[in-house]
Amino acid sequence: MKGEVELKGLKDVYEGTTNTVTSAASAGLMLVDLIARDVRFLFNDVPELLTEQSCTKLVLPVPQGYEPVVMSLKGIKMKWGDRHPMSEDLRKKLQVASPNSMLPLYAHRLAGRKLSCEAAFGESRVINFGLGCFEDMTD
Repeated sequence: MKGEVELKGLKDVYEGTTNTVTSAASAGLMLVDLIARDVRFLFNDVPELLTEQSCTKLVLPVPQGYEPVVMSLKGIKMKWGDRHPMSEDLRKKLQVASPNSMLPLYAHRLAGRKLSCEAAFGESRVINFGLGCFEDMTD
């Protein structure tokens, strides 16, 4: 099965993937399974992460009442979303472990203290644990 999936740009560097290793045989995969479980259960226990301030309002190039999230592309500053604060109740919920998820205890270890998902109306959402806010972009 070696080399079943191979990326052309990484020939002889990345040999592809197989399904021959199970989580039970790999400490790394076991850890990924536990983290994925924690994330899934956090969303079950705290559904406000997906519903709070979720809407169908488009994110336009100009500010519309929220703090714009700006990125630079080839030196041109472009607005890609809006940053808006979480409710105080939700911030408090995210400071303690839920009945099923320990993620709040290690959220400070997430890359940028952020978690990406899709909110209730399908907008791309970044949950920013560090700032206690949502960073949303709607198509």
